[in-house]
Amino acid sequence: MTDTTTTSGSHVDLTDAEREADLDLQQLKQLVGLVDYDESRDPFPVTGWDAVVFVVGNALTFVLEGVVAGVQALRLEYYELFSRVFVSEGRPFRPWFVPTAASDAASRGSALEGST
Repeated sequence: MTDTTTTSGSHVDLTDAEREADLDLQQLKQLVGLVDYDESRDPFPVTGWDAVVFVVGNALTFVLEGVVAGVQALRLEYYELFSRVFVSEGRPFRPWFVPTAASDAASRGSALEGST
């Protein structure tokens, strides 16, 4: 069984299997993106600035990843390895704060309670 189809103005005889294969190939081209590329109709043309932004962005990402790795290495060294050999001597840590009237009254009240 043959069929006559019109492709670009010319008549071509195709069998069912050939027609199906042609349709499969057309769909495959669309999926893979192997369609005719018309640079003049491209809504987002690639320019030289695109390459510059790509390279600078990757370099910045590389530097930031290096900083993160360096901070993690310092954290590991100071807080985990250094604490094994450090013998503490000194005074306990008391965080700094701005004294207010309420905190002064509270500290005087607790000092008075402790002295009675």
